[in-house]
Amino acid sequence: MAKLIIIGAGGLGRDTETYARTDVALGREWTLKGFLDTRPDILDRYGMELKVIGDPRTYVPEPGDLFVAAIGDTKLRKTLVEPLAAKGAYFIAFRPNALIGARCRLGRSAYGFHCTLSSDVTVGNYAYIGAESLIGHDSIVCDYAHIGMRCFVGGRVKVGEGATIHPMAAIAADAQIGEWATVGVGAVVFGNVPAHTTVIGNPARQFKFKPEG
Repeated sequence: MAKLIIIGAGGLGRDTETYARTDVALGREWTLKGFLDTRPDILDRYGMELKVIGDPRTYVPEPGDLFVAAIGDTKLRKTLVEPLAAKGAYFIAFRPNALIGARCRLGRSAYGFHCTLSSDVTVGNYAYIGAESLIGHDSIVCDYAHIGMRCFVGGRVKVGEGATIHPMAAIAADAQIGEWATVGVGAVVFGNVPAHTTVIGNPARQFKFKPEG
């Protein structure tokens, strides 16, 4: 039987392990093998049954290994996924209890508990859509994008590669979130967010960090 490996043993990875233990595929299509993380001792204080079995940068996929990426930092996720993908690692579309609409096109990404994809949504590879989030019809979520818990993404929205939408944010229909952009917690976006920028507030406005001193 195939064995599922979770990349990332932080909070998101541990949540993903919880989801995996409720998935109907567990024990039928795959069992849980462990975590890959650059921090070998990260789970020591939790007393978990599942352990860190290696470093994603150096791990060599074995026959029957399946992978799911569960790292909130999208840049770090890409850094750690790429070496595995280059070695032929097989990532699955991990979707426990997700409601998937008609004609959706799902890449090898992860979907949290009770998230909803409306009809004709496209999701790329290595993305993460958080629990109880809703993605509107005809939207596109690109590779490595991250949508936090309880977000609303309206119809015909494009979430660019590596973009991050933090929990409770709302994205109005037809908005464009640029690649590697960040939408803050609870922000309400009515227009477009340029690539590599951060927006916060309602309505969302661009935010720049000021150096101290």
